[in-house]
Amino acid sequence: MVMNIYQFLSRILSPWLMPTYLIVLFFYRGSTLSDLSIAVIFFSIIPTLSIFLSHRLKYIKNVDIYKKEERCPFYLLSLLSYFVATFLLLNASFPIFLVSLSYFTLLLIITVMTFFWKVSFHAAGASNFATLLVWFFGPYAVLSYLILIVIYIIRLKMKIHTLKQLLVGTLIPLITTSLIFLVIK
Repeated sequence: MVMNIYQFLSRILSPWLMPTYLIVLFFYRGSTLSDLSIAVIFFSIIPTLSIFLSHRLKYIKNVDIYKKEERCPFYLLSLLSYFVATFLLLNASFPIFLVSLSYFTLLLIITVMTFFWKVSFHAAGASNFATLLVWFFGPYAVLSYLILIVIYIIRLKMKIHTLKQLLVGTLIPLITTSLIFLVIK
């Protein structure tokens, strides 16, 4: 029963959903239905569908993709999908483009790192989510980092990540997204 709750929370806090959540949050800042459609298709549906289909066809044992070696093909496919989304959102409002660019950059770094070491993409996705909220909404949004506590508990209890993998996943977007924001603002 407890594991089912962890699995459910892990799914709704999926890094594949975080960019879409942000596009919805930024809807009032110039996001369009087209932007939202692009985000849903390229950030969420394509990556998630590829994982669930691979699980259904028994290419992977678990949709949480515990093994580092199994993650690379999904990250590469998702990287292509994120690239297409970023390209399609080039002329979107600044917050939407920044969401897209930051998640593409984050996934690029995580994909390269995954060839050598396992990093928590859940922690990275949530950290990027919170970092973007802080940059756009100010210090009050720092409370959004509390979502990382939930992710840490889930991923540790499910024995998917170590604390070090979660911490590295948290730090990467803090640095990269802040740099991207400062450079293109």
